[in-house]
Amino acid sequence: MPYNSDEKEKPTCPICGKPTANMYKKYQRYGLCVEHSKQFNNKEIEKCPDCGKWHRTNEICSCKIDKHNKEQVEKISSPWSEPTIQTKCPICGQNSKGQEVCKDCFLEIKNKKEEIDKNLKPWELKDYFYNLYSSIYRVKENEYAKGQIYKLYAISWILRDLHKDTQLSDIVSSYAQRIIEKRKSTQEYKITEEKERTDKDTVAIANPKNRASDGHICKSKGEVDIDNLLYKFQICHAYGLKVKEIPATQERTLVADWYIPLSGTQGIYIEYWGMDKQDYQDNKKEKLELYEKYKDKIKLIQIDKNDINDPQNLEYNLYQELVELGWKPSKQE
Repeated sequence: MPYNSDEKEKPTCPICGKPTANMYKKYQRYGLCVEHSKQFNNKEIEKCPDCGKWHRTNEICSCKIDKHNKEQVEKISSPWSEPTIQTKCPICGQNSKGQEVCKDCFLEIKNKKEEIDKNLKPWELKDYFYNLYSSIYRVKENEYAKGQIYKLYAISWILRDLHKDTQLSDIVSSYAQRIIEKRKSTQEYKITEEKERTDKDTVAIANPKNRASDGHICKSKGEVDIDNLLYKFQICHAYGLKVKEIPATQERTLVADWYIPLSGTQGIYIEYWGMDKQDYQDNKKEKLELYEKYKDKIKLIQIDKNDINDPQNLEYNLYQELVELGWKPSKQE
């Protein structure tokens, strides 16, 4: 029922406490002030049907986050109580008793979940996941790397539990094992690091001035333009990721400019050819030969330096190629 303007005590906005908006001798039906009434009419805010609190339409109500956290805490005491099932935790190798991870790792992951913004959109969580995964290979300290693995799990569980999307939770254990295998011995890690340093992709060096909209530090202005397009399309993408389909034990380590995950372990790689130097062109030739050799396993988009000169055409062509290779535009676009 609308508020009556004849009431002795004038109502106030439930959000900010300011006087309720009054039009044609009737108060706004939810008691909102002028400012919040406008936001409500513009569908910028909404009232939670469960707890009655107001929140922005693009955010999750705090009651749902609190409920989710409470449910996770309640699960801690019971899942690992049965010692009869013997399964190996993919992170530490201890008995996880039939669960995805052991109890100790679960508690570490739970703590990491508190560090992550629950209001991130699904594509932002995926973007966060793949960029974090890429960065772990450059970490030297094992304990810090282990903490980052916990965070990978935390991101995947938030996506699964809050958004009912299992894309990351389905693959996170295999990704964790892949990282751990790479770091099994100090010698193996040093070899991997050396391969990265000798990779001819380092002909161009990342420059802090070339920062894209999503925070990626790119090697050139052209790369910034491309990265910003991916961000504009709301595509989760990792910058400077190894091409996992090419076996590092048999071939040189290949690092693509961008990687866009699709379903499961499938993905799209993007290469930007932005330089004319001879050593760069030699490197380009070697990379293309490897891409051709493994073309049945790799989806590749190539962008030339001249394509950057026509931004509209670049945006259109990139969008079309992504769709043709299996990328599906976000419903939130």
